[in-house]
Amino acid sequence: PLSTVSMPRVVLWLGAPASGKGSYSKAVGEALRRTVGLAPKRITTSDVIKAELKSPDVNPELKRCIEAQIHVPTELFVPALQKQLSLAEDVVFLDGFPRSQEQVEHLRSFAGEASRISLAGAVHLDIPRDWALAKFTGRLVCPNCDHSYNDARVEDGDVVWAADLPEDPKCGGCDGFPSKLIRRDPDSAVFASRFDEYLAKEAAVPGLLESVTSVQHVRVVGGYPETGPHVATAVGQ
Repeated sequence: PLSTVSMPRVVLWLGAPASGKGSYSKAVGEALRRTVGLAPKRITTSDVIKAELKSPDVNPELKRCIEAQIHVPTELFVPALQKQLSLAEDVVFLDGFPRSQEQVEHLRSFAGEASRISLAGAVHLDIPRDWALAKFTGRLVCPNCDHSYNDARVEDGDVVWAADLPEDPKCGGCDGFPSKLIRRDPDSAVFASRFDEYLAKEAAVPGLLESVTSVQHVRVVGGYPETGPHVATAVGQ
């Protein structure tokens, strides 16, 4: 269990765009703090790159890729990721890695006792395309305090689900709520491109990972009240 940690233990978060990796990992992390006193550190691939660029011994080839705005090869990214994981004290929620068979093999090679990094498992958030589209285009943000909201609505056969906007702003004080909220991703074509790219490049990763660590598959249908308990159970396993 995550509550008995002798080395940094990594939980991988997998899923399509708008599946809720960020939201669910944050909520589960807060629950772990309350219940067992753990404070999971959430790390994304962009966090790894930013930390490496600030490092006094930054890899010059990686820096060159970023400055040229080109893709960072896996063989350059993995050492930077290992560095960040080794700095963790207990549990890490890793979002955005692995995303390919090549990255799965790198993960297989560096996780374990020898590297002082242990894989605690993976949570795969399996969301239907129409649900993901609704959540993607339903994203709202407050221009004053940057808090996020969602007004997604899905009609799936006999199931009708809608994300409820709170009656009051999360920050407690922004004027013009909710009329002044800004829609972050109104273009469904952008979502279609990202989702198709995920299907082509990343959809096979959860299956590939099953030979490396335990993978818990959670069907995302609804919001946190409907899916959150299943996600929390998956992390606990």
